[in-house]
Amino acid sequence: MTKDRTIEYRPDIDGLRALAVLLVVAFHYYPNWIEGSKFIQGGFIGVDIFFVISGYLITSIIFYGIRNHSFSIKEFYAKRIRRIFPALLAMLTSVFLFGWYVMLPNEFRLLAKHILGGIGFSSNFVLSNEVGYFDDAIDVKPLLHLWSLGIEEQFYIFWPALLMLIFSSKLLALIIIFCTVSFFLNIFLVQSDPTLVFYSTFTRAWELILGGIIAAFNLATNNKSYLKNIYLVNLISFIGILCIIYSVLYLNGKVAFPYYYGLIPTLGACLVIISGKQALINNYFLSNRLLVYIGLISFPLYLWHWPLLVLYKISFNLDTVSFTARIILVIISFVLASLTYHLIEIPIRKFGFLSTKYIILSALCLATVASLSYIGKISPRHNGDNINKILASKADWVFPGNQFTNEFSHGLRYYTATRGKNKTLYIGDSNLEQYSSRINLLLKDKSLALNSVILIGNQRNCAMLEFILGDGNISDGCKKSYEMFLTLIRDEAIKNIVIAAQWNNYYNFLTNKNASSQSIEKLFPSKNIYLILTMPTGDELDPTSMFQGSRFTSLQAMNANSFNMEIFRNSTKITHEHIYKIADRIKAKVVDPIEYLCTNNQCPLTDSKGFPLYKDSKHMTSTYAKDSAIFIDETLMSIK
Repeated sequence: MTKDRTIEYRPDIDGLRALAVLLVVAFHYYPNWIEGSKFIQGGFIGVDIFFVISGYLITSIIFYGIRNHSFSIKEFYAKRIRRIFPALLAMLTSVFLFGWYVMLPNEFRLLAKHILGGIGFSSNFVLSNEVGYFDDAIDVKPLLHLWSLGIEEQFYIFWPALLMLIFSSKLLALIIIFCTVSFFLNIFLVQSDPTLVFYSTFTRAWELILGGIIAAFNLATNNKSYLKNIYLVNLISFIGILCIIYSVLYLNGKVAFPYYYGLIPTLGACLVIISGKQALINNYFLSNRLLVYIGLISFPLYLWHWPLLVLYKISFNLDTVSFTARIILVIISFVLASLTYHLIEIPIRKFGFLSTKYIILSALCLATVASLSYIGKISPRHNGDNINKILASKADWVFPGNQFTNEFSHGLRYYTATRGKNKTLYIGDSNLEQYSSRINLLLKDKSLALNSVILIGNQRNCAMLEFILGDGNISDGCKKSYEMFLTLIRDEAIKNIVIAAQWNNYYNFLTNKNASSQSIEKLFPSKNIYLILTMPTGDELDPTSMFQGSRFTSLQAMNANSFNMEIFRNSTKITHEHIYKIADRIKAKVVDPIEYLCTNNQCPLTDSKGFPLYKDSKHMTSTYAKDSAIFIDETLMSIK
């Protein structure tokens, strides 16, 4: 936020903002180090600290203006535009141009969509309809991080008008009520849709309003210090920092969030702000020059750090980035943030360079270009029939298909299709979902005697396979989903149980073979159980590996590499051995897709016309699955 001359500047708040952005950068740049540790997994709470700081500063500015009869909503939004858009447009334009130069058509179209979301401050809505924040697909989304900016700016659409409407002696009480309603909306909805809660302004507003409550209290006390005891001041600041540290050490992306857990970092930030600049931690640690400067450049640093990492991965077709490269990218992020602050933000905010209308016009121009790119009128540099032929397989994905009815209850999403009185229950992750095109094909054939179907695939947050294979520990945000799952599987008409997965992802569960087999046997007594092994996986399957050349020069389509069966077998050996042991204990049938898809250890990667058979390194195209996943047929056939 900008420092407003109407409220006292506090360098410790810039220091707190620096702490927040450093946590986010660490969380994004060092996931392997973080995931390998039991602790230090909660750097994402830096965003929540940002929300509290923003709510405090902006609400303070609004209150001062209203109290002095100088507040103008028009001027408020003009300042927000001048504060946010210059740095944002600089980043978005740079990412667009770089994306045009190195991206493939499918990647570029997705980028254009996200640029529109960024300009319209609706990234949280766009992303909530895609995969979750902690999903691997974030690697191809350079603008994923703009979800938080969307929430913040949507909040400020209604917040100033609301404060003007309720500005009275009961202001503090009313704001507390708004905060409470938003918080309990988050609590209530997290069980049914954790991803919606994570991305929704209505379930995140309480974090910004917490900062507003501090501002309202300051207004009620006329900004007089209500903490006279220096020992109490230092204790409050210390507890606040401890709350933040605890959040970083013990929270992680696997818990439903914000839920109750969001109170820990946000109340911690509130305590640090309340303690004031006289507290020792605030005065000597948060107010040191380095942290204050990082706080001043925190907004452009937040904008630049994530796109640099993602674009680096895309440019060199990398799944992981070396430690050294990450260090270099972090340094570049700081350099770009500093340049943006000194060459763009300060000239516009302090010296009036560029008027608001020209900033808006620039945003509209970029939005127009992004729109044309999204509908295919503007193509990236890497484009052509050969490239598009290969990339067509990236979009060849049908799930669940037109034979299914979409069901959603108590946070569990599943799909049903009605045929016979008996039922087949399919459970798994995206490895199961890829077979839905084959199931659809069979269901369309009315001459076949088939079971009815219940299909449970990927959930946004609560993985059913972890529940089935696990030790009974269930996160609070998933209890209702699992209870619904248990209700669903009690249906006596269910005769066949089919479980398919990318089993290496469940190594920790499978190695506890007794718990795994006992869990499956307990959940599905007297059922016909099919365990489908991992289908072929490997980088050579990914269509993007079927290009030669460099993204920085030129790309040409080439013949697919051969599938390396030895590497695949070695990579899945341990998990598949555990599957066989579990199957032996519970008398389940193991199905190996390799036996149906490959001949003499040779697995085809393209069809006779040269179209890839796989959409990425881990999944078949729906067309290929429909024609070749015949091992699914037996699981659907009606038992007489």
